[in-house]
Amino acid sequence: MRPSPFPPSPRRHKQPRQTASTLSLLAPGTTAWSQPPELTLRGFKDDTCSTAHTGIQANPLLRNDELILRDYGLEYIDPDPIMHIPFPDGSYLTQWRDLDRTCAEFARYSKKDAETYRRMLADFESVKPIFDATTFAPVGFGKPLNELLAAHPQGKQWQRRLGMSVWEVVRDAFEDDRSRAFLLAVGHLGAVPPDFPATGRGAYTLAGQQRGGRPIPKGGSGELTKALGRFIEAHSGVIITNKWVKQLIVEGGKCAGVECSDGSAYRADKAVLSTIHIKHLVDMAPRESWGHDFVDGVSRLLQRCGCDARPRGNAHLESYGLATLRAEGRPAALG
Repeated sequence: MRPSPFPPSPRRHKQPRQTASTLSLLAPGTTAWSQPPELTLRGFKDDTCSTAHTGIQANPLLRNDELILRDYGLEYIDPDPIMHIPFPDGSYLTQWRDLDRTCAEFARYSKKDAETYRRMLADFESVKPIFDATTFAPVGFGKPLNELLAAHPQGKQWQRRLGMSVWEVVRDAFEDDRSRAFLLAVGHLGAVPPDFPATGRGAYTLAGQQRGGRPIPKGGSGELTKALGRFIEAHSGVIITNKWVKQLIVEGGKCAGVECSDGSAYRADKAVLSTIHIKHLVDMAPRESWGHDFVDGVSRLLQRCGCDARPRGNAHLESYGLATLRAEGRPAALG
């Protein structure tokens, strides 16, 4: 472990994380210190993934500045306009940080859609704390989403929206094809086709951006992992690269550590946290350790999302052009 030039922040009054050591294992080809690649021009770095850190801003770690990552080199740029999408007929829609200015964009094509967009944002704000509370809570901690929504005045309406597809929510709420295409394109940023059932929350992606913008980390998306790495090392943690985790160590019904492909093993005193895709994670421990309901749920999720099929990428966005919307009244089936 190399010495860190970033000492623990003096502004932290409570430092519970310093009492427990952290070990981070990174797979081959990944590193907390990686630089964006030069894919186009020499000296010009290209950010290939997670260019904008939008949804993560609602995470308490960033929202409440729990780790004070700016002290470890993380800096965000807040662009305005937020997003601009042109259409084949020469028209366009632009989302600005200013709500009135954004509504004026919709109003150029439909005053009703401008009013709908403003109302949609107000509706979303009323339930956003509920979504945040469940999105960033560990599994098994706190009340489930349906229970929290049941206590909300518009809870049943939101439960119904969540069961719909992005396309159904957008189609029913907006009348102009450009408004619909704009929300579909932004809603697609979650990489799930907008005609899939139970994706309705994605229709409110634009609302989240209107509230928090699309912050871009200065220097590329890797600056977040760099700052986290600096924080870990500044607080006596260790980062080991070129470690491919192949198996979970399960003892007494709990995950006690991991085994790597090179034969090494690491045990945890408090917890094992992982970003391994769930389709791989489920095979890293005996099936009986997960339980039938969990394994069956993973299988159904992979079938529904097509995680075992050829990646769709962004090519199928062409299915959501204005011509398709006008001709069929809904997106074309995905091939």
